[in-house]
Amino acid sequence: GETRYWVRKIHPIEKKNVGMLNDLKAEIPQFLHFLLERKLSTKHESRMWFRHDLLVTDALRRIIMHNRGKVEIEMLHIISEIMQIKELKEYQFSIKDMLDMLKRLSIQTEASQLRKILQDNWKLEPHPPTYYTAYLFGYNDEILSSPKTARLYRMTQKQVEEIMSEC
Repeated sequence: GETRYWVRKIHPIEKKNVGMLNDLKAEIPQFLHFLLERKLSTKHESRMWFRHDLLVTDALRRIIMHNRGKVEIEMLHIISEIMQIKELKEYQFSIKDMLDMLKRLSIQTEASQLRKILQDNWKLEPHPPTYYTAYLFGYNDEILSSPKTARLYRMTQKQVEEIMSEC
């Protein structure tokens, strides 16, 4: 994950102050005194000073999630939605199932890109060909199921949550 920056959401200044630059310049001596005399509230714990978990904020998670590719984000949403609606603890799917669902959402991609996301980014391995229940989107956005045989990828709800909150 990204730990070079401490990403915080800062609310904008409410009132315009045309003399703000001069006000800031006037505060420099007091600010330097504060920096030199203050007692640090955290210990030096790593090369970057702070532990990784101290840097992880909701704002950082949003940035990381938005920096993922569109295909990967849509895959996560599809998997999460199916698991939630069908109340599944584990979801099994093939590359073809995912390609079909992405195509239904007008997202063009290739099997090789999906394989790269699943294996390189999410560290999933395909299982040997197995009988399973495939879940697909119908014409009215209902989720249909049908029995199939394919080489499957399996994801638990915990894995989906970890990937979505990964930093």
